[in-house]
Amino acid sequence: MDARWPHAFPVALIIGAVALANALYLSGTVDPNPLYQQSGLATRLQPGWLPGLDTIDPNAGFNSQALGRRAVLEWLRGRVPWWNAYEGIGAPLAGGMNSAALFPLVALMGFPSGQVTFFAVLETVAGIATYLLLLRLSVSRAPALAGGIAFALNGTFAWFRYVASNPIAFLPLLLLGVERACEAADRERRSGFGLVAVALALSLYAGFPETAFLDGLLAVTWVIARAASLRGASRTRFLAKVAGGGVTGVLLAAPIVVPFLDYLVYADIGGHTGAFANVHLQTEALPMLLLPYVYGPIFGFTAYDRTSTLTSVWSNVGGYLTTSVATLALIGMLGRRLRPLRVGLVLWIAVALGKTYGITAATLLLNLVPGVSVTAFYRYVWPSLTMAVVVLASLGFEDIVTGEARRWKVVVAVGLAALVTAAFGIGAIPELARLVGAPHRNAWALASTAWAGALVVAVGTAALLLRGGLRTALITSLVMLDATTLLIVPELSAPRAATLDVAPVTFLRSHLGTSRFYTLGPIQPNYGSYFGIASINVNDTPIPRAWSSYIVDKLDPGAVPLIFTGTRPQDPRTPGLAPRPPRRSSSTSPPTKRSPSSTSSRRRGSRFRRRPCRNRYASSSRMQSPRSSSCRTLAPTSRRAWASARSSPRGASASAHRVLALSRSCVASSSCPGGRLSRTARPSAWRRAASSSRPSRFPPAPTWCATGTFPRTSAPCCLPSRRGCSSWCSRKRAAGELLRRRRPRPALDS
Repeated sequence: MDARWPHAFPVALIIGAVALANALYLSGTVDPNPLYQQSGLATRLQPGWLPGLDTIDPNAGFNSQALGRRAVLEWLRGRVPWWNAYEGIGAPLAGGMNSAALFPLVALMGFPSGQVTFFAVLETVAGIATYLLLLRLSVSRAPALAGGIAFALNGTFAWFRYVASNPIAFLPLLLLGVERACEAADRERRSGFGLVAVALALSLYAGFPETAFLDGLLAVTWVIARAASLRGASRTRFLAKVAGGGVTGVLLAAPIVVPFLDYLVYADIGGHTGAFANVHLQTEALPMLLLPYVYGPIFGFTAYDRTSTLTSVWSNVGGYLTTSVATLALIGMLGRRLRPLRVGLVLWIAVALGKTYGITAATLLLNLVPGVSVTAFYRYVWPSLTMAVVVLASLGFEDIVTGEARRWKVVVAVGLAALVTAAFGIGAIPELARLVGAPHRNAWALASTAWAGALVVAVGTAALLLRGGLRTALITSLVMLDATTLLIVPELSAPRAATLDVAPVTFLRSHLGTSRFYTLGPIQPNYGSYFGIASINVNDTPIPRAWSSYIVDKLDPGAVPLIFTGTRPQDPRTPGLAPRPPRRSSSTSPPTKRSPSSTSSRRRGSRFRRRPCRNRYASSSRMQSPRSSSCRTLAPTSRRAWASARSSPRGASASAHRVLALSRSCVASSSCPGGRLSRTARPSAWRRAASSSRPSRFPPAPTWCATGTFPRTSAPCCLPSRRGCSSWCSRKRAAGELLRRRRPRPALDS
């Protein structure tokens, strides 16, 4: 096989490296299926060996899995997935882009473990395309192999398992097309732009325009650098070929580009109107550039940081660089061959890192580029940043192999890499000091710093002391070991086993009819699309502007329409998101029967008890009640807290706190006297409700305050009337069985 195609063995090694890095997923040892972690239907979840999560973005479930499966089901039914009737009041499916509905590989989402295979295929394509790109740059096979493996197992693939990672695989393919066009222009051939068109079209079909756009900026930088190395007519032909390939690629992607642009006219796109222009990562995120786990596993120690700084860091970072590749890239910066390209890549790395970490000059410069100010640059620039570093590293590795990299260059690069690594380790100390009580936090920091430092020393030693094939093999092995190890770490946090309780889904399929349901917990947003049951819950961008306006105007003025879950409204008085229950839809639905529920904290045979809650409106995001209050407030925290509440004397219900107490209002414990149910959204309305002697009329804004437990037979169901009970109860059960106890039930408006 090697005689026919000399690159068969390196390609096989890339495939093997991807398989090895994903072995825990592919073998079923752990299961990263987002259905277990994001749907709200999992029971008896067996956590992974490490704390935290296996991905930094839950949209692996809400977008990639839920909407991707809906697209597959539409295709299987013989319909082009233009429309999603199960999200909100209906929304474009293909035009929303997050489903990647027209992307060929989306068919894998129809299989139970399809998402694992999906990303393994993308990583393989990315690695092979990078290898071929580096060969086109006259890099020998070993450095090209190291570069291919490094990009196939890059930090964005390690941390992102959703649609934002889809276009990554086609960035090296696009750059390979540019190189082919450059060669064709230099040799005066007519062809050379076809691969540019195909790669650009696939990047757009992949489903995440932000990543594709920022990857395109690197491609533009690459084109400028390569054009600088050409002269006269060759430069003109090269630019014409690239432009022709770009136009052809957009035309090939017209079936997805046209619906997307048409949807934007009527869509709410949230902060993508310029709010991200000056947003950057916090200083505490800088050590994670080379020490990705210096603060522990993904979201593993966030509960120990009372300032929520670590939560913010994990929620916004988009990737990392390995120290072995960074060290080789520093050597590559000093090389002479392909000097314009190296300079262009260094400039791109500098301005990209500058804007990501808040350097004013870089931010102002990049914001001049049309479109940059409307993207979350700090989060989605990492694929192009990693590609630039990997190319420089491969060129530096090639300089070592050929002897062009003099010893002083290697010493300077290795010394600088060691100093930066040590500085990052020291810079992480203030945040580590805030993680009081986090298990083994210092061990994680020391291990991360020691690992990075050891790789720097090993690469430098191999480059300086070894010669020939042994040096080449050792450096390639170090790059592969570094990338593989860092990608495996999040896999150890994935669940080992879980069971799904689909009884609520079965119930809704049988009773929902043409109505739509709303939930505060099980069947999380967008999973209605996954199961084929219509839900007004939304967690998507973009969404129809008409539905967004209706949510704010008619349902809940404090809600965030793009994340309409009922538990993340925006408090107008305090920044950030805080839990509070949603308004119910004004639409009505027929009464429904009970169904088995998947919530483990509900107790059999118990009922609601309506009690007065005289706490003041709690404005703190921690939901702490005033000292003078006679009622105890329970913050909506963990299952352990709910279980503790349930086992307390006279048992204030854990499940009622879980379902109804997600608010800035108080939740009364069993120590509250009397019996009533009330709701409010403002302090004044709350006080009026608390002092009222009759519960027949409610204050105008629908935030609930209640105690008691749900019967085990209750389930999320159809929407009640405008002044019914919470959306967890059917309209019939709201006024009847669940809310009757000591007093007559409140009057319900139709």
